[in-house]
Amino acid sequence: MMMRQGQPVIRHPRPLGWNECHRLSAAVSALGPGWSVVLHDDAPGNTTIIIQPMDPDDAASPVLFVHREAAVFHLDELCGETFRKLGEHQAWVDLVRAVRSRLLGPIPNRQTLH
Repeated sequence: MMMRQGQPVIRHPRPLGWNECHRLSAAVSALGPGWSVVLHDDAPGNTTIIIQPMDPDDAASPVLFVHREAAVFHLDELCGETFRKLGEHQAWVDLVRAVRSRLLGPIPNRQTLH
């Protein structure tokens, strides 16, 4: 590919793969048992990492979907019959933080007894 001087270099990030799936699986397994992390490849270049509860009948737990469009990581959720977009992240570390936060859920308000 020949580039002319002054032309921006356009880079296309590679699709999500086994490396990202393993890294995300390690982060999720550190939260405790009960979650499955799988790489789903519909078509070449169109992959999704799916994080789901080990119990398929657990309607209260979300199924998370991680995919990449251009240089942005997307995090979506299916909980019961409700699908929603949770966020877009430029950095992998921010995506992993968002996944952890979603799977841990809200931290209960702890009252201190005196």
